[in-house]
Amino acid sequence: MSKTLKEYIKIILKNIDRGLEKNRKDKLIELAQVIKRNHEQKNTVKIIFICTHNSRRSQFSQVWAYVSSLYFKLDFIKPFSGGTEIDTVNLNVINSLINSGLKIEKTHKGKAIYLLKSFKKDKGINLYSKVYNSKLNPSKHFIAIMTCSDADQMCPVIKGADKKTSLPYSDPRFSDNTSLEKEVYNQTCSIIAKEMFYLMKQVKK
Repeated sequence: MSKTLKEYIKIILKNIDRGLEKNRKDKLIELAQVIKRNHEQKNTVKIIFICTHNSRRSQFSQVWAYVSSLYFKLDFIKPFSGGTEIDTVNLNVINSLINSGLKIEKTHKGKAIYLLKSFKKDKGINLYSKVYNSKLNPSKHFIAIMTCSDADQMCPVIKGADKKTSLPYSDPRFSDNTSLEKEVYNQTCSIIAKEMFYLMKQVKK
């Protein structure tokens, strides 16, 4: 783990109970209970984070669920992400994740496919935009977490999901090509990282 990532996680954990509204805490605690129950019934708990384009919020969510589950040694949790449409992983997302101390490299020329690693011996995960029902995602017995309200409304039912829940985040897209771009994406990254660490800490209890 890089020194930057260690410090990033240290700050998150130090302030883990600050700034989270009660309704968000309650939602995350409820979700942790669902994960625990699923783990009791099945060895692996698969989670798909879903937003419209799978380019920003669902990517952040998958990454931080992955990093926080590794941090708390919850190796039975397998996070995925997808969209209702296909786009590309936004470069501002990649830059914010790199700024947090994660190692990311592009693996395909001409295609927005990235390999992300958090720890030295970490095999990593691939980041790229795909639909939530892609063949590379679980097709049944998974938890669907909707990270944007648009996708939640468009897909009232997620086929194959054991549980669907809404955990929306503000879309940082409004800041694209403005002077606020870097600040807004870093803030979104931090908010989602904090909630994923809070979630996994509840699962660990």
